[in-house]
Amino acid sequence: MYLGKYHQLVEWTQQQLLGKKAAALSIETQDFLQTLAIESDKWLAQTTFLEKNYSWAVGSFDKLKLVVQKRGLKWTRGMRKVHFSSYRPEICSG
Repeated sequence: MYLGKYHQLVEWTQQQLLGKKAAALSIETQDFLQTLAIESDKWLAQTTFLEKNYSWAVGSFDKLKLVVQKRGLKWTRGMRKVHFSSYRPEICSG
């Protein structure tokens, strides 16, 4: 099941980014990253980029707008960057 493996990856990522402890990648997490076709250092770089440029949702401007409206808000961090740039993330939550 991918959800459990993704959860392990998120837990490992949190440990790496917060510097709480130097956790080694488990075999399952390594295999999951291989399934995603991404190296661990590139995964950490991408998640750091997303954290700095977005808040709680990532996606196209139109998708972000819908999610924000559902929450009764007018905007969220990252909407301007997506709207006025050619960068269009493939990931979308919401």
